[in-house]
Order: sequence, then structure tokens, then C-alpha cells
Amino acid sequence: MTSSAQPSSPSMSTTVFALAKLTTALETFHSYREGASIQLLLVFLAIAQRKTISAAQIVAEVGLSQSAVSRSVTTLGRGKPGEPGLGLVVQEIDPVETRAHAIKLTAKGKALSKQLAGCLGGPTMNPPDQERCDHARAPSEVFAGAHWEVWVD
Repeated sequence: MTSSAQPSSPSMSTTVFALAKLTTALETFHSYREGASIQLLLVFLAIAQRKTISAAQIVAEVGLSQSAVSRSVTTLGRGKPGEPGLGLVVQEIDPVETRAHAIKLTAKGKALSKQLAGCLGGPTMNPPDQERCDHARAPSEVFAGAHWEVWVD
């Protein structure tokens, strides 16, 4: 069953606004690697929320397999031979558990983390980064004249 609705109610416009900001953040992450998966984003976000994290902690937190986390960390970091990585994370030998690696953001990864937070309404960004996220801050302009369809089961 379908019904048309305009985003006139406060809750609808708040939802649309939040989704516009989320879309901008996802597009920002996607611009670093075309075809980037949600899996890659989840691993990046798990790393970005801590000073350092191990692959085992990412597996437990995100719910991916060890091999999926390893592939994602490789892509986010140095990349595979013949396929450059994104340079967003680095792995270092954990000084406490020498068989494990401590994974952390590089300067480039920290900058992306701040940019994503800014798109979602977090800490202020540098003016060039802010311009990229400005359209998510003005939903009335972005969605002016939009037709909304709401599906109800």
C-alpha cells in the first residue's frame, strides 16, 4: 500500500535531514574507493573510534570473519601487491602481544574520520571539507519540491 506525503511534519523533516547527512557521509567515504562496501566502512569506523584496535576486537565488534577483517584492513592500509591501498590505517606490532597487530588511523584516516563526523553534525571541519557537506545541512533546499512515497505493510 502506498501513500504520498510531503515532509511537512517535524519528525518527517528531521528524518529526511538525518538521512541526507548520512548519505553525504557515505558518499564522502565512497569517494575514497569506488565500490567500497559497507563491510569496509564498518571496519574503518571500528578503527576510527579507538586509538588502537586489534583485528580480533574488530571481528568481535563488527561481526565479520577474521579473513573479511584482514582483507578490509589491507585495503584500508597498504593494499595488496599490485593494488594500492587507501592509506587510511596502519598496522604495528602490538608491544604487549607481539603476535598481534595494533591497528590505528594514519593522518589521512584521521582527516577522513573528522570529515565524516562533520557531515553528520560533529566537530567543525576545515572550510574546503565543510563545503562538501553543506548540502546535508539545508534539507529544505536539497529536498525542495520532492515527492515522497511512504510504503506501509
